[in-house]
Amino acid sequence: MAGNPRGNEVIDIAVRPAKVVTPRPKRWRRQAYKAVLGWISVFAAAVIRFLGPGIALRLGRSGGLIGWHLRAADRRVALENLALAFPEKSEDERRRIARESFARVGMCALEWVACARHDRWIAETVLEGREHVDAALAKKAGAIWVNAHVGNWELSAAATAKAGYPCGVIATTVRYPRVNKLSIDERARNGVVTIERDTPASGRELLKFFRRKDAALGILLDHDNNTPSVQVDFFGKPAWTAMGVAELSIRFGAPVVSGFFVRDPDGRRRVPVAPPIFPPENVPKSEQLRVVRDLTQQYTKRIEDHIRAHPQDWAWMHRRWKP
Repeated sequence: MAGNPRGNEVIDIAVRPAKVVTPRPKRWRRQAYKAVLGWISVFAAAVIRFLGPGIALRLGRSGGLIGWHLRAADRRVALENLALAFPEKSEDERRRIARESFARVGMCALEWVACARHDRWIAETVLEGREHVDAALAKKAGAIWVNAHVGNWELSAAATAKAGYPCGVIATTVRYPRVNKLSIDERARNGVVTIERDTPASGRELLKFFRRKDAALGILLDHDNNTPSVQVDFFGKPAWTAMGVAELSIRFGAPVVSGFFVRDPDGRRRVPVAPPIFPPENVPKSEQLRVVRDLTQQYTKRIEDHIRAHPQDWAWMHRRWKP
């Protein structure tokens, strides 16, 4: 808990430093397992691309529903999260939302693999509210795009790039090297730059990206991860949320936009973009933590509002609320 003086008032703000993660020893059996799984994934991706997005959606939905039945631990976490977020809903209704969430995660995963080689599918994903992206970039400080594990977030980034906006994402390195390379290559093919959060070069790449002043950097802000975090309200409960977006916004003067993937009942795909949130200028050091917390709360509220409107689209199987 950090005390932040403001006149005669003291504001208590909960801050958590980055977690220290001890790397696991690289045993040869584990390395071999990763290599084999990586090659299987590359082969499966090639098959899915050949089949196309339509068939991939159906296969992904079936795979997600199989996961709902087989992955008991993930199912339990999803139901616990839904009980925290929607205590007013019945248990049956929460189970329906969780089950559909698993199905849609499967759909989006295979859809992204398939549509990465089908430009028409990406081009037909409509970016709504482009004037808000234009307003953010007009400041000539770059822009940060707050996204979440909602719908097909990879497709929304590709659609943004196809709409003519230079675009990059900060991503966690996938544990399986070939799968990680596959993800980075597919993003690059669609004009999306990947900055791997866990690499030594990530800081330099961020600086290089913001020096462009005409690009949007996408960051997923709905998980509790190992980065320095501040506690904000999420569905009425305190949730640790990464401070990095707000800190980058203040440091570079970059406005923050948000836009989340929506799949309409008729199959239409769109990404509605909200008006930008501009960071205050010349924030005194004594006030910076409060401003970071307040901005992070605004970003989190946008994510919550979208999830409330489309609860089946969020990946509920991550343990979002931790002590």
